[in-house]
Amino acid sequence: MSTNTEKQLNTAKLKHPKLRRALETYMCIVGTKNSFDFSEELEKNIKRMKIQFNDGDICATDFSTIFIGLLFPYYTDNLDENYNITKGIIGHEVGHIRFTSKRDWDMFINTSRGKYKKLAAYARDVLNIVEDDRIEFWMGQVSKFLKNAFYLLCQRMANSIQEEFDEIDFSQELSAEHKLAILRNAILYIRCTQSSLLPNIQSSEIMGYLKKIYPYMVYCRTSKSTKRAVQVAHKIMGILSPLCEEFNEAEEARMEGMYPDNSKGSNNPSENNSLVNSSNDDTLSKELKSLKEKIAKEVAKELGDKKPQGDSSNVANSGSDSDPSDQTNTKSIPDYVEDITERLLKERTSIKEKSEKRLEELKEESRKPITSSLIGEFMNSTNKSTKQKVAETLEDKKIVELKPEMVNKDIHDLCVPVFVERDEMTPFIDYEYSAYTEQFSTQIKRGANELSKLTEQKKQVLQRMQKFGRLDSRRLVKAAAFGAKDIFYKKKMESDQFDMDVLIFVDRSGSNMHQVLNTKNDTYLPRYEVNRMTAIIQHEILKRAKISHAVWSFEEMGVNNIFAPMIHFNNCFEKDSGLYLNHIEAKGRNRDGYSIAYAGEYLLKHGNNRKKLLIVISDGQPNGHHGYTGSLAMNDVKNTVTKLRKQGVKTIGIFTGDEIENQFFTHMYDNHMFLNNDNIHNLPEELRKQITLEFKEYLNSF
Repeated sequence: MSTNTEKQLNTAKLKHPKLRRALETYMCIVGTKNSFDFSEELEKNIKRMKIQFNDGDICATDFSTIFIGLLFPYYTDNLDENYNITKGIIGHEVGHIRFTSKRDWDMFINTSRGKYKKLAAYARDVLNIVEDDRIEFWMGQVSKFLKNAFYLLCQRMANSIQEEFDEIDFSQELSAEHKLAILRNAILYIRCTQSSLLPNIQSSEIMGYLKKIYPYMVYCRTSKSTKRAVQVAHKIMGILSPLCEEFNEAEEARMEGMYPDNSKGSNNPSENNSLVNSSNDDTLSKELKSLKEKIAKEVAKELGDKKPQGDSSNVANSGSDSDPSDQTNTKSIPDYVEDITERLLKERTSIKEKSEKRLEELKEESRKPITSSLIGEFMNSTNKSTKQKVAETLEDKKIVELKPEMVNKDIHDLCVPVFVERDEMTPFIDYEYSAYTEQFSTQIKRGANELSKLTEQKKQVLQRMQKFGRLDSRRLVKAAAFGAKDIFYKKKMESDQFDMDVLIFVDRSGSNMHQVLNTKNDTYLPRYEVNRMTAIIQHEILKRAKISHAVWSFEEMGVNNIFAPMIHFNNCFEKDSGLYLNHIEAKGRNRDGYSIAYAGEYLLKHGNNRKKLLIVISDGQPNGHHGYTGSLAMNDVKNTVTKLRKQGVKTIGIFTGDEIENQFFTHMYDNHMFLNNDNIHNLPEELRKQITLEFKEYLNSF
C-alpha cells in the first residue's frame, strides 16, 4: 500500500476547483446531448448531478453524485491524461444513468439470489460486464471523444488481464471456483477488446466455454436495452451451469463480487431509436466485421429480438428479423463461432499490432496540454514583494543567530545546528495545496470561526477594562492635566487580536514513514502525511483567525541537527505561506531535547508580554546519534520542557506512535495528547480542539 500516497498526490490535482467545474460542465453536456430520446426528468437529474473525489479506488454513482476514487488503478502520473481518463469515467457513469433500466437491473438481482444461490454476486458481475460494454457502445455514439477514451482505458485493462492469465499454471488441476474466476476475467477481456479478440488461455476447457459465450457478447454490445443484457447474462450463466453446480455443491464455497452491490439505472432510460456509425472495430478486417454482424443477427433471432442493431443497413431493415440476403442462410451460431474464432486466432498478431498502434496514438493525444489553460497557468504562487523578501531575510538571520542555553550541555557537544533555506525546499504547487484545503474546508472553517469568536470576546473585555476596574494613579494625573478618560489600571494589551505566538514543531525522523490505516475509508497513509495534513489545517485556521504562528520541522543527520522553518512569524499571514509545508517528510533521526530548546528560544525572542505555545508532534521516543536514546534522552526532553515552562513557554507534546510507548511520553511532557495508530487520523481535529482550549484559558487570564 506504500504507493497510495504517491498516487493520491498525483491525482489530487484533479480536485482543483477549475478542473472540477470543467468536468461537471462536461458531464452536463455529454449527459444531455440529444442523440437519443429521453425524458425531461432524466435530463433534469443529470444537470443536478455533482462530482466528488474520494480516497478509494472505485468509481461509481448513486445518481445524484459521481464518485471518483483517486486511487483508480489506471490513473497515471500525467495530469492531462488523468483529466481525460476522468472524462471517460464520467461518460461511463452517465451512460448508466442514460441507458440502464433500474427496473430490469433490479429484477435480475432479485432473481439471481434464488436462481444462482452462492453465485448471485458472480451473476451480478456478469451482468455488470455485459451492460458496461453496451452502455459504452451507446455513449460512444454520443461522443467520439468518449469512444476513444473507452478504447484507451479498456485496452489497458485487457493487457493487464492477459498478463494475469500468462502467470497461471494451467497444467495444474483447477477448482470450479478458480475456473469461474478465470472465466469472469476472460469475459471482461472480451468486453474490453470490444469483442475483437479472445484471450490467450492455455486451457481447452476454458476456451470451450468462451467460444460458447463469445456470440452473446458480440450481440449484447450493440443491443438496445438492459432487458437484452439481462437475457445475455442469464444465457452466460446457463453456459457455465456445469461449473456453477460443482461450485454450489461445495460447502465452504464463497464467491465475492468484483463490483459494489449498488443499484444502477434510471426509471426512464433513454430509447436508442437510431444508430450512428456503429463500426467501432477499426482493427478488424472486413470479413471479421461481417462475421460479427451475422453472429449478432443469429443471436438476436434466438433471443427473440426483432430489431437487432448492427450496421446502418440493420436500422433501415429493422422491421424484419434479418436482411433478405440471409434468408437462405443455413449456418448456425456454432458454425459462425468456429469461423470467427479461427480467423481471430489467425489474425491475432495483426489485430494486436493495429491495437497497439492506435493505443499509442490515443495516449499521445490524451497527454496534449489542456489542464493548464483550464486552470489559467500553473503557478507556485511564490512570487514575493521586495518588502516581504527583506522581512524574511531578516527573520532568517535572527533564526540562524539563535543560541539557546542547553540544560545538559555535555550530551550535545557535537551537535551542529543547520537551518534549511526556502530555496532548498520543494513547495506545493498551488493546486496541490488547494486539494488539501478543499478536503478539510469544514474543519478549517469551524476552527477559524471559534477562534474569531474568542478574539471578539477579548475585544469586549478590553472595552470593559477601559470603563471599569482599579484606579491607576498615573492615569489620574493624565486625566487631570489632559482630560483623558482612561483612568483605570489594565494590562498592556494594545491589539484586538490575541497576544499569543504558536509554534508547531514537527518531527521529521524516518520512523514517520510507518503506514497507518484510516479505518474510515480503509486506506493507508504514512505518519508524515498525517503530520503534513495536520500542519496545513492548523496553519489555515490560525491564519484566518489572524493569530501569529510558525511551523518548523526537525531531524538529525549525523552531527547536524536540521531545522526547516517552513513558516515564519513574519510571513504566516501571506497567501503563499502554507506551500512550504510540503517539506514535511520522513528522513533522519530525532534529538528532541536539543531541537525543543531551539524552538523555545525562537518563541522567547519573538515579542514581549505574549503567551507562548509550543506544540511538538512526534511519533516516538527521542532517538539521536552518539547514544542519545533511552532514559538519558527522555530526561533531557523533560528538563528542557521544564526550563521553558519557567521562562513562559507552555509545551504540549502530541504523540502519534505505538501505545506501548505512551508511558515514556507522559514522563517527558506535563501537557500531552496521545493518538495511537487506530485514531491518528483524528489528529487534525484533536489539535484544533486543544488550541481552542488554550486560547480560552488565555482569555480567562485577564
